[in-house]
Amino acid sequence: MKIKLILLLCFNLLLITNVDAQRKRTKKKTTTTEKKADVIVFGSDDEEEEDTTPRGSNQDIIIKTSPTSFIFGLGLIEVEKELSGSFSAQIGLGVTFDSKLRSIQNILDDNDDVDYPDFSTNWSEDIFDNYVEERATKLGYMFSISPRIFYAGDGFEGTYLSPTFSYRKNNFTVPQIIKGQREVIRDAANTDTESVTYKDVMIRYGTQKVYSAVTTEFFIGMGLRFITSERQDLGYNDDGNIDSAFLTFKRSTFAYDFGLRIGYHF
Repeated sequence: MKIKLILLLCFNLLLITNVDAQRKRTKKKTTTTEKKADVIVFGSDDEEEEDTTPRGSNQDIIIKTSPTSFIFGLGLIEVEKELSGSFSAQIGLGVTFDSKLRSIQNILDDNDDVDYPDFSTNWSEDIFDNYVEERATKLGYMFSISPRIFYAGDGFEGTYLSPTFSYRKNNFTVPQIIKGQREVIRDAANTDTESVTYKDVMIRYGTQKVYSAVTTEFFIGMGLRFITSERQDLGYNDDGNIDSAFLTFKRSTFAYDFGLRIGYHF
């Protein structure tokens, strides 16, 4: 909860800072334009016109990725297309896999004990289904879509707001149990497939810098996350033996987001 509060404060601080910076930038641009209007160059037969073409106007596509996402079990490619001086659209595709830092991943995904339920009504006595050691992460997938509004009208460059929808499905396998036993005995030769699906609806606030061929970007965001879990459900049946079924449950929660991107524009 403390992490969410800190990110919320950072989000508002950056937003306030950006509004002030945009006011100063607009004033500075106006002054610069007025000064340029008074400059007259004599003594040249070949008059050179100032190049007023916005930077990157002929380079309206960026392909980008995150240099740190693999730490969190994500591999993604995003493509951004400039639509006008103030608007762009971005889509992303990727895969999910085992996180190298599972503890951090659990914090980001807002996992808690509800993901390992003991409230199933399938059984006479339910079992707390927290069997992390037996669960193996398998390849999943993700995609996202986000229109972007840039404040300064400089195309790709500058600060932006972006309503974002993302979908991510994490897949797992867990060994089946040998039924008819009084305790949990796993059958390593056979597995059940589990999944957790995340649907995020967020507002991102970020800044993007365009260099000669490379772009850098940082953003933070907040919104709602809708989670659907399909889990192996263990419990004692009416005969007093361990049995197995599947349990699907849903929940929603406040979510936060942040990221770093490195891209190439052409």
